[in-house]
Amino acid sequence: MIRRIQSITQRRFSISTTAEMEREFKVFVYPDGDPNTYYQTPRKLTGKYASEGLFFKKIKESRFLTNDPGNAHLFFIPISCHKMRGKGANYKEMTSIVKKYMEGLMLCLSDSAD
Repeated sequence: MIRRIQSITQRRFSISTTAEMEREFKVFVYPDGDPNTYYQTPRKLTGKYASEGLFFKKIKESRFLTNDPGNAHLFFIPISCHKMRGKGANYKEMTSIVKKYMEGLMLCLSDSAD
């Protein structure tokens, strides 16, 4: 299980040209969390944080998207800091929330590697 996680995280970035990147580059997006938590991808694309929502939306619609983390060069974790702040979380609470979310992802990865 640890070997699989290491092979994903230690993968070498070996794309040397723009054309090659256009063909080969892949992004793995971790799933959104429970709708009752802070981790849902923002749906609203207006206002001060529109760029966050637009980035989340575009990356999920991208031709570079892959469902296989083993093929990915980049890993995207869709956490909305704006949404956490909107729920009143301070920096320390946000850090704790993100840490717990990451620990949950690592457990999920290690379970699927077994």
